[in-house]
Amino acid sequence: MSAPVPNHLFCVGAQKAGTTWLYDYFSAHPQVHVPPVKEMHYFNVLHDPNQAGFYHARRNAVQSMLETAGDGAENRGAQPGDPVSLNTVLDLVKMHESKESDHAAYRRFMVKDAGASPWVADITPAYCTLGPGVMTSMLQAFPGAKMIYILRDPVSRLWSQVQMELRRRRASGQVQYTAEMLISSLLEGHEDHMLARSNYPGTLFALGHLPKDCVKYMFYETLFSDNAMLELCNFLNIGFKPGDYSRRVRAGVEAKMTEDQIMIFRWLLASVYRRVYDAFGNAVPRGWDLSAMDAKRPSFLDVSKIGPHVMSKAG
Repeated sequence: MSAPVPNHLFCVGAQKAGTTWLYDYFSAHPQVHVPPVKEMHYFNVLHDPNQAGFYHARRNAVQSMLETAGDGAENRGAQPGDPVSLNTVLDLVKMHESKESDHAAYRRFMVKDAGASPWVADITPAYCTLGPGVMTSMLQAFPGAKMIYILRDPVSRLWSQVQMELRRRRASGQVQYTAEMLISSLLEGHEDHMLARSNYPGTLFALGHLPKDCVKYMFYETLFSDNAMLELCNFLNIGFKPGDYSRRVRAGVEAKMTEDQIMIFRWLLASVYRRVYDAFGNAVPRGWDLSAMDAKRPSFLDVSKIGPHVMSKAG
């Protein structure tokens, strides 16, 4: 007798809001299966041509691994200690390239080794940029599926993303990058992906088209607790398992924001604070800087150097 087909759980973000910690939590839960890579990037690549870079990166990784790993590459990681084997990356590439109907290649990858787990979890923060039509189609394609969205104080989340981007660019050899340079680029309109990940109102709008009992909203500031995990387990109708709340994954040591940077971010994200407060009211954690709802453009910002679409979204 074959194992029952598990339900799909989609965690659609937000980026830098505890999603890697949640992946590790689920990987230790006996009733949730996670694939060998955290972020599948399936639906965003499928529906948004601007995000095809994730697919191309995996294609390039395959070529690099074939060239450098030698005999037995299929079962070894790209680097020592890396659990992701060439076979895994090949399967991901095939998933992106598959022309099968009903997302068959994606389904096979997700349920491989799932056993009798009632849930399989796809934790891909990039899904937060997908519109209501795509999110609706995801639930329609996977009856019984549910979604999780984790929100974090917008200024803190964006600053954490800036720090992550700096680490990535410096690791790729762009050692000259500073936070000031990245923020200037963002204001000029050259870092659309960063503001897209900060667009909580857009994600809330998309999720608002789904049945309420299929969506769970959580907050980063209260995520690491028995209460939050108990609520999550009840949402999935699985047994409660406590998490390792003392552990923060990929937290790093982040530099502190300057007062000018705080003022810029508060102005950029004022409407985000307002929309979230309108949606959740007093459920918004006390750690959020709700005074940012009234933030104005800092007088020291040169309007002529701010991209028009950034201006239209700010405040």
